[in-house]
Amino acid sequence: MKEKIALFCDVDVEAVVTAHDVKSVYAVPLTFSAEGVDDIVPAPASPGGRPARPGRWSAMLERMENPRDEVTIGLVGKLRRVRRFL
Repeated sequence: MKEKIALFCDVDVEAVVTAHDVKSVYAVPLTFSAEGVDDIVPAPASPGGRPARPGRWSAMLERMENPRDEVTIGLVGKLRRVRRFL
């Protein structure tokens, strides 16, 4: 399938990547990195000239998917009655 897409899009077969469904939008960079997009598309210069660290990103994603604590959020509001005249 990748060969066919590459042929009709006039790109190299290595430039065709698979975009899998992921649970969170934060998992997309790791998925594309696993497909080799890092080798195809040059990354923009990061602040301070430091290269990207996928290990830190995957650690952040792991903390988001498996939180240690639970937070209860309460909302307080006032109900306002609105009359409509037709």
